[in-house]
Amino acid sequence: LRLGLLQAVFAAAAAATAIEPSAADVRNAVFTLVRGNDDDINVYLETAKCMRRALGVEEKFDQILFHEQALSEDARTLLAEEEPNARFVDVNDLFNLPAGLALPAAVTLGQTEGSVGYRKMCNFMANEWYRLLGKYELAMRVDEDVCIQQITLDPFAEMKSKGYVYAYGLQTTEDHQETLDTFPEWLHGYSSKAGLESTLESATALVTNMYFSNFFVSRPAWWVQPEVQAYLSAIKASHNIFLHRWGDAPIQSAALGLFAPAEIGRAHV
Repeated sequence: LRLGLLQAVFAAAAAATAIEPSAADVRNAVFTLVRGNDDDINVYLETAKCMRRALGVEEKFDQILFHEQALSEDARTLLAEEEPNARFVDVNDLFNLPAGLALPAAVTLGQTEGSVGYRKMCNFMANEWYRLLGKYELAMRVDEDVCIQQITLDPFAEMKSKGYVYAYGLQTTEDHQETLDTFPEWLHGYSSKAGLESTLESATALVTNMYFSNFFVSRPAWWVQPEVQAYLSAIKASHNIFLHRWGDAPIQSAALGLFAPAEIGRAHV
């Protein structure tokens, strides 16, 4: 009966466009993306343990596991035993290449940095997660290979009280050369056409100084604002996530730099 109920939850979640919160008073989500193989699930379970130890929050949240591949029966059983309150969402349909797109041979042959699967992940994290979590007020991303050691405040409560749209754990620099060679010029061109103040130097700074996106907290509603969506849609239409391995971190960071005022937009946790 327990396994049968779990399978029903899987099927219902996979069919939904936006996930319904588990209760009317649950406004927050903590989400993780895994490929779905058994090794990934074991790593995820360790991440979940770290999160429970470190995340002493009073606000309620749903724990959501996006998985690209179908989960094995062993994985489902283990998850039911170890994480009975987690929700599981099959996102395989969102991991297809754009229709008609021909990838460079070096990418398909694994001769360049960033596998095809990695590029699909970046596309999901740049363009899809906020749609699936659109019925939540706040969403926290915690990757399966992240072990949170300590959070000294409740990030959900802090963001709500201060009106922040994004909280991050680490600011770093982009060092992927192909991204540095192609993204700033594209961003400068896009910004100029959109009527945004921009120079190639300022666009380069937005791409280079990025927030590490394997852990963040943000408002899904912010990402569907018209100006943000116009930018993300142009990114998607360019296919440069797949062609040049633009990562979700510089894409998100540039969006925040363009559209979120620093004094209210971002916080370090």
